[in-house]
Amino acid sequence: DNCAEAVESVEVTDLVIAAGAEAVRPATGSDSDQAMGNVLDAGNDVLDGAAAVPGAGGNVVLSAVADPGNSAFLAVDPATGALTLTGGAPAGTHALRYRICEAANADNCAEAVETVEVTDRVIAAGPEAVRPVIGADAAQAAGSVLSALNDTLDGVAVVLGDSPTVVLSRVAGANSAPELSVDGYSGTLLVAAGTPAGSYTLEYRICEIGNADNCATAIETVEITDTPIAAAAEADRPLFQQSAAQAAGTVLDAGNDLLDGAAATLGGANPVTLTLVSADPGLTLDTATGVITVAGDQPLGRHTLTYRICEPANGDNCAEATEAVVISLTPIAAAAEAPRNVTGQDEILLAGNVLDAANDLLDGAAAVAGDTVILSAVAGPDTAAELSLDPATGELRVAAGTAPGSYTLRYRICEAANPVNCAEAVETVVVTDRPILAASEPTRQVMQASTQVGAGSALAAGDTLDGIPVTPGDGGTVVLTLVGADAGLSLDPETGLIAVAANQPLGTHTLTYRICEAVNADNCATATETVEVARTTLQAVAEPTRALTGSDDELPAGLVLGAGDVLDGVQAAAGPSGNVDLTTVAIDAALTLDTETGELTVGAGTAAGTYTVTYRICEKTNPGNCAEATETVTVTDTALAAGPEPVRALAGSDAAQSAGNALDPSNDTL
Repeated sequence: DNCAEAVESVEVTDLVIAAGAEAVRPATGSDSDQAMGNVLDAGNDVLDGAAAVPGAGGNVVLSAVADPGNSAFLAVDPATGALTLTGGAPAGTHALRYRICEAANADNCAEAVETVEVTDRVIAAGPEAVRPVIGADAAQAAGSVLSALNDTLDGVAVVLGDSPTVVLSRVAGANSAPELSVDGYSGTLLVAAGTPAGSYTLEYRICEIGNADNCATAIETVEITDTPIAAAAEADRPLFQQSAAQAAGTVLDAGNDLLDGAAATLGGANPVTLTLVSADPGLTLDTATGVITVAGDQPLGRHTLTYRICEPANGDNCAEATEAVVISLTPIAAAAEAPRNVTGQDEILLAGNVLDAANDLLDGAAAVAGDTVILSAVAGPDTAAELSLDPATGELRVAAGTAPGSYTLRYRICEAANPVNCAEAVETVVVTDRPILAASEPTRQVMQASTQVGAGSALAAGDTLDGIPVTPGDGGTVVLTLVGADAGLSLDPETGLIAVAANQPLGTHTLTYRICEAVNADNCATATETVEVARTTLQAVAEPTRALTGSDDELPAGLVLGAGDVLDGVQAAAGPSGNVDLTTVAIDAALTLDTETGELTVGAGTAAGTYTVTYRICEKTNPGNCAEATETVTVTDTALAAGPEPVRALAGSDAAQSAGNALDPSNDTL
């Protein structure tokens, strides 16, 4: 109960807390969130004089305060105080009220309002000049809707593609024709395929990348026109009637068929498409080349074909024209040349060509057999059996062995391309024989021989063909034959040489021959040659008597053949190489004759006396032509004398002794 009381007083005061807004924060509009700094500022937001620090361990608690003036595009991070402007914030002023409360005293608070001014980047879209486009069947580009001068973002040309600065789109509505579209990636303005000529617009929009609400629009205009196209017919095309199809040229002409003022081509630098509109029967058109083809045997007259050319890129842009082809017969002419002179032969003769470059013409040009014309012989009274025609070459032929005379042949030339278009002419050939002459030579003399001998050639300078000496045999100008001959005479038809048989009788013999032109066996001449067979002059003459002195040995008496023994003026010689055969007719036994050498020999020990030998020499080549002579040899003994000497006196002796030499040079002599 012993108590005492007292009252203590505590004065509680809050720490000084303050929140202060910073200056208005500027921002550029964006579709992305943007950091706008921190709502807390060390100079404006303080607790007890110290900078307010939010979050765990901080000295204040930070929060946004609901306020009608708050922008939905601003947010604050209570843990850090970071202020964020969310993407898509429109241009204008955006505010956010925030509160800081003492962490240890939640009732000790202060508030402030932060402001962000959002502005959009300047974006502009502007149209270009009207775009001219030539109509086409395919879609085509009309350039880009974007221009560096007209379509800008903050004054800088907008960019599309992989690193774009804007998004490009087509604005649907009355300002955008369905024939036009735009490529959002490249900005290319596209014209639909087959768009007719006219004026077309397209409205486009560009919006800033990152700020899709920052946009601008513009309207582009495209003027579609067709390329000037023209088709015009050429002059009538003349063609000659043919049995085969033929080309009449192309319908396209560089001066008449034009696209955009330049020559229209098929597949070339300025192409068009070509179609056939209509054509008379027999006319066709190659649309790939433009060539008109006329069928074979097309009737004479004028035929037409209508064609159309169209721009390939714009199939409705077309022009038409009508071409005409006039069919007529090709001028054809055949005319005979001067009569053709040929010399008759046993073989086919060529009389030249019936076609002449000056007379046989097709359309003014020389007719060519097997090429431009068909050539044939026309049977009838104007065509002789002896003449024929090579239709492939035009060569006129004369049959082998055709007799001299005048012959005709009618020929026809027809246009190869139109065989009913023909002309005819008659050619004349005059056949004559070449002058041929066979002339006899003077009588030929040959010497009788034991073997066949030649009498020369039957043919000489007087035997001529066309004034030129003839030649027989293979490759010669004449054929030589024997008509008749005396026995023992023969003729070599290859050389013309006359041969006289061995041992032909002496006298005159004849031979008749015929020469006929080698190439014309009916053209002949004959002549007779005369051969006189005579003997060669042969003489055997004895030499003077041969005087010899007898001897016990054989003695040579010389040659029996001397200067007087001659054959045809040449000294006779015996032996294998000689010109005569030597034989013994009669001879004394003391004599011998060597018939090979003509040596005469006297036998050993022949007694003194006169001895003879008769010899014969005969022509070697004519053993029947002989001559004889007798040679004489006289053998005499040598004078021999023996005389006695005076009586030789000797004294008697029992021994043998010499009585001197019986021979005395003065008494005993030879």
